[in-house]
Amino acid sequence: YRLNLLKPSVKAVCVRIDHRGFLSLQFMIKNENGQICFVEYYCCPDEEFNEP
Repeated sequence: YRLNLLKPSVKAVCVRIDHRGFLSLQFMIKNENGQICFVEYYCCPDEEFNEP
C-alpha cells in the first residue's frame, strides 16, 4: 500500500493486514447520540502478492 494513500488514516485505532493482503482500518467515532462506536473499513489489494 502506498503511504500517501494511508496518511488520512493516522487516526485509526487499529490497522491490520491479513494473509491475503487485505488492509483493515478500525476507527472509534461518536454517533449522534454521543455513543462511541467502531467503524471498520476493508481495502482489497489491486495486485497479488507472491512471497519469494
